[in-house]
Amino acid sequence: MARPRKPTAVKKLQGTQKKCRENKNEPKYTELDKLPPPPKELGEFGKYLWTFGDELIKNKIANSVDINITFEMLCMTYNRYKKLRQYIEKDLLNNIEGHNGGRSAAAQQMNADEKTLIKLFNEFGFTPASRGKLGIGKTKEIYPDTEKMRSLIGA
Repeated sequence: MARPRKPTAVKKLQGTQKKCRENKNEPKYTELDKLPPPPKELGEFGKYLWTFGDELIKNKIANSVDINITFEMLCMTYNRYKKLRQYIEKDLLNNIEGHNGGRSAAAQQMNADEKTLIKLFNEFGFTPASRGKLGIGKTKEIYPDTEKMRSLIGA
């Protein structure tokens, strides 16, 4: 099975973009200068997460399609997860068990949302491991400090 192609934006972030390996058929989307206002239906927790979208735009991880569709879905799922968690924690014993034993619908939905959030957080670089894969925060020093180099080699 062939390895999936990396998007050009990710290659540029990692510093591995080469003209000879450019994908000519890759769809081009408009890049955003600033984060649009959050949708009204997000809720308090979703709007809080929405504020982190500025970093995604600044680091050129997300474009207009990513923000308006996938990142919005991430914020909505996060809002629902946090509300379900609050509901369950109010009365943990009664809210986690269903009527016929097993888990309640709220607990099942919270677990499903948690799995979705983990996947989406990795996609957008919200975890340390995913930031490392994307190459965010790595700066390459073009001209290293000569004194540091001399002290390292003992010259």
